[in-house]
Amino acid sequence: MSDERSDLSLLVKADAITKALHDESHPLYPKSKTSTAPISDMAGMKDLGVHFVKLEPDAESTCIHWHLVDSEWIYVLSGFGVLQVVDAGIPDWTSKEEMVKAIMSPKSDEKPKIEIVEHVISTGDFMGFSGGVGAQKHAHGLKAGKDGMTYLVGGTRSGKDVCYYPLDIGLRFRAGQAIARHSSPFHAMFLPPGPTPEN
Repeated sequence: MSDERSDLSLLVKADAITKALHDESHPLYPKSKTSTAPISDMAGMKDLGVHFVKLEPDAESTCIHWHLVDSEWIYVLSGFGVLQVVDAGIPDWTSKEEMVKAIMSPKSDEKPKIEIVEHVISTGDFMGFSGGVGAQKHAHGLKAGKDGMTYLVGGTRSGKDVCYYPLDIGLRFRAGQAIARHSSPFHAMFLPPGPTPEN
């Protein structure tokens, strides 16, 4: 029996995963530094993405984000770090008048005060983030501890996802690969597939 993976194989051996590891940083967040292998792609999966990821000591996985459609999960294989969570939800106004007043008030150059809540994570911990409008309450990112961290990250692949980056960027529309910045307090904009808009 051969250890080599054929195109029809459902098995991806550990040595193939190690060989497939490549350095990567998030295209919208150059501070992120990971070494990743797309193991679900290696097994021929289309509707579900799973990556084996090594995060260097004190490195960040990506900028804090949430998904409008796709769900995402993380399972820590080794090491420890911090799960960073931000409530990027739309304010909970108590009345229509309060909402109108907030929307119609003059725009301020002041950045909104956003609290990043940190949770220590370590080997064996699992995190799950359901997609949808409620996901904005749990915008998230990872930061490795002093010894680095290894984990699996996966999620659904609808092809219609919109990924929001509430702290820095706005959003990226994944289905069409268009990238946009938006300055509304909600960082929300839908883009048709196509070229990147100028901004």
